[in-house]
Amino acid sequence: MVLSGYLSDFSLADVLQLISQQKKTGTLEMIDGKSTALIYISQGNITGIRVGTDTPEDKIRQLLLEQKVMNPSEYEELLEVSRGMNRPVLSTLVSKGYIGADVGEKWIRHAAEDMVSELFSWRQGRYEFSTGNKNQDSALSPVNISTDFACMEGMRRLDEWPRLKEIVTSEQIVFRRISEDYHNYDLGDEKLLLEAIDGQKTIQQLEREVPFGYFRIYDSIVNFWNEGFIEPVGRVKLESPEVVRTESQSETDRLTAMVLGLSSLFLILGLCFRFLLGSIAGTANIFTTNYVKDVKGKLGQQNVENFIVEKLIYQGQLPRSLGTLVEQAALSKSELRSASGRKYFYEPINELDFNLK
Repeated sequence: MVLSGYLSDFSLADVLQLISQQKKTGTLEMIDGKSTALIYISQGNITGIRVGTDTPEDKIRQLLLEQKVMNPSEYEELLEVSRGMNRPVLSTLVSKGYIGADVGEKWIRHAAEDMVSELFSWRQGRYEFSTGNKNQDSALSPVNISTDFACMEGMRRLDEWPRLKEIVTSEQIVFRRISEDYHNYDLGDEKLLLEAIDGQKTIQQLEREVPFGYFRIYDSIVNFWNEGFIEPVGRVKLESPEVVRTESQSETDRLTAMVLGLSSLFLILGLCFRFLLGSIAGTANIFTTNYVKDVKGKLGQQNVENFIVEKLIYQGQLPRSLGTLVEQAALSKSELRSASGRKYFYEPINELDFNLK
């Protein structure tokens, strides 16, 4: 099977969704001028990526060299060993004790997700999906990225990137930590970036020390700044994210007051839609709206679920992402985190079901 066309007619999201629906296995090649990319797909999910000569393993190499865990010649020797054994270099690095298996898998996944997401900015050029050749390079460490997740995340980043660049205007800006309260929050792997911020390194330098691409770095920095963990060094004129948060928060407060006033109406609507929504997993008690904020000023997970279900009731479909609720002023960005600071993960499963954790 060969599927081909122009990205100006069908976007990467359109092509990936079609492949996902058909649960196809093969290689999607994208060509934009002199730039090429290969996305390896198995049963509709993404298992590997190569953009030009760059791979997720290159990010691992960069981090290990930057951290002086090894030198370039040592890495090249292990790369040759891996080629001789026809296996990914990450497997050799793990077996030799240069990196832990769990850490390596997380770093590879972050790098692969970032590389795939960046391809959504390609609006010109050709694509070709083939099931008959270009098997995944054995040098690539396999990943398992949901195609649906990749599409939602890629489009979200495409929408969010201009806003982030308006707030943080240059990769040469230096930030410093001004609070150690982050130890009380579950920041996940983003903690690596926060602890690398030392008041001396530019964003460009930080990119060499963490397993993230620029979007994830900018997004995390804006969140850290918004939470009061960091601030820019020197007389750098930046638009504070506090301004964005305040406007969004006031809109959310207005919506919250309106929802409280209509709570009795929602009870009646809940009875009408009980049969329709009976199959939705993880939405127990959705017909009793209780939007009381916790001590951190954030909505609890159950209340975020309620917002999602209301979109299904009134619009007949689940939101594409939590970012959609922010765009519609239903929630603020700060409310997409739990009281401990952990970001909620949202993924639609089908027309009536979703995961939120």
